[in-house]
Amino acid sequence: MTTRRILILLALSIAVFATTAAVAQEPSKTPAAEQAPEAATEPTPTVEPESSGEASLTFERSVDFALVKRIALEDRAGAMEFAAVEFTAAASKGGVFGTSDADLKTTVVVMLDCSTTAEKKVKVNLSIEFLDEEGDLIDRVTGSASLKNESKTIELKLVTLKYVVPRIKTAKISAVAK
Repeated sequence: MTTRRILILLALSIAVFATTAAVAQEPSKTPAAEQAPEAATEPTPTVEPESSGEASLTFERSVDFALVKRIALEDRAGAMEFAAVEFTAAASKGGVFGTSDADLKTTVVVMLDCSTTAEKKVKVNLSIEFLDEEGDLIDRVTGSASLKNESKTIELKLVTLKYVVPRIKTAKISAVAK
């Protein structure tokens, strides 16, 4: 092997080791994990007043994490109704120096079925937290969508390390409609 190839392989090995070591750190030492509350088993709708005097409805619900299984939600945030959620995972594409990330990374896709009958556009901010069996935060994906008198499937994608996915036990879904 040439010296250049050896240096490239060494750099890749160090990058993989550093990534694995960073993720393997105890989650309670990260600021995000300290903010993650214990997983709730019941939906908890609450009304938060806004400065304009109107109220926006939020909901939080924890569901068991299961790949390729449709989970009924039947929850509401403002004028937005959430019927179901489904989680899928696929190997990530791409790579550095011709290598494949498929052995290291995976993409978790969250698909939320939602609808509204509102004549005005309704915006919703979403946050899905992936928790382990102790309720510690593993990873989080956020996004937003707007609907106007329609039904839609909202997709949120999270690229994460492949070995982390089997450790996910619960997904905490939070939505705030405006």
